[in-house]
Amino acid sequence: MKGTGHPVLSYITAVAQHSAEFFLKLPGCIAMTPNSDALKAVMAVEPPTPGVEYLPVIGDFTKKVVADEGLFKRWGARGLDLLIKPILGRRHDWVVGTKAQVIMPRSTYPQGYDPRDIKRHFLPARHSDYFYKARTKAPEQIRRFLQRWIDFPTR
Repeated sequence: MKGTGHPVLSYITAVAQHSAEFFLKLPGCIAMTPNSDALKAVMAVEPPTPGVEYLPVIGDFTKKVVADEGLFKRWGARGLDLLIKPILGRRHDWVVGTKAQVIMPRSTYPQGYDPRDIKRHFLPARHSDYFYKARTKAPEQIRRFLQRWIDFPTR
């Protein structure tokens, strides 16, 4: 436990440290940790049907996501973004860094997909906003993906 010189701050620091350690040891979190044995095991499993393709929905929080919000919500969101960047990286959706969002078995890459060029797949979004905000374009991206495989009417 790190000490801060102040009893209350030391207590808060200890709780935060142990809470983070507890969270990171949860099975669901371990399975989302890049290079973890659990994620490697998931990635090693090939889909039972040959030719299956996955569509990565890759979110990146940008100021566009909160452009229609009030001033204090915009400031709060941007402040939180600044706090999250050192943890998840420059590009993230507030929960998962974008580099981790593209991890999937190579055999399932959609046609024309290159995980090294993920920027063109980014959707401005927060983790919970992919399908709730019109500006995320996630539903449109998914519809285009499905149109390649089935006769999906456009509107």
